[in-house]
Amino acid sequence: TLYDWRVLTTCLNLNSNYVGAQFTTLAPVVCPGPLDVSTNGTFTGAAIIPFNTDTKGTISSGTDIDFYKFTITTPGTATITLSTLPTNYDLQLLNSTGTTVLVTSSKSGTTNEVFNSRSFTAGTYYLRVYPRTSSNFNATNCYTLKVQLITATGADGMIPMYSVNSSMKLYPNPATSQLLVGTTDQLNAASFVEILDATGRSIWKKTTIENPIRIDLTRFKSGLYLIKWVTAESQQTSKFIKQ
Repeated sequence: TLYDWRVLTTCLNLNSNYVGAQFTTLAPVVCPGPLDVSTNGTFTGAAIIPFNTDTKGTISSGTDIDFYKFTITTPGTATITLSTLPTNYDLQLLNSTGTTVLVTSSKSGTTNEVFNSRSFTAGTYYLRVYPRTSSNFNATNCYTLKVQLITATGADGMIPMYSVNSSMKLYPNPATSQLLVGTTDQLNAASFVEILDATGRSIWKKTTIENPIRIDLTRFKSGLYLIKWVTAESQQTSKFIKQ
């Protein structure tokens, strides 16, 4: 939530003008996250996982399995981590057809499952999060899954903005409850992000050093919106649809 505050000095009969600023309180961690939906319980319904971002999910029963997928465009290395385990879950990396398990991590208890600095060729890969036994599940507490790119690059389902020169991306578009927005610009200082409605009225803004950022759209009305991201290097502008 965005807040405004202002302050003035009061000195005998002389008051200063107000000086104001803003701050935004962080959204609570959502558990499960927006990618852990009913359809990702099968290989064909695998959710596209964004790179370098924590993805939250739950294993709600002893037969619950969560599938995610990502695409590597330039060969290189990446580290995949399954952490904050509430009980014993395992992790598998599968090929593009789901017919071959490339590697499995099955450590005991709640120890993190990790594929560390693994080499990837170009292609699509799938991740499978599943309980060790039928008694290993927790419908309340989330695991955290992350694909951290090291030297590889990839298409993570974030859709490039309409501007040819824009380095900003978003996912998904159209969006429903949340929008993930990122930029390929190097953020060495705070940047400014603003959303305007179709009439040009500013309805959301934030100064941030996060990249990417997740925007809660639950209070937004359905329609077309303009989003601006101003960094030290550039100003990028594009559109998205809230369903």
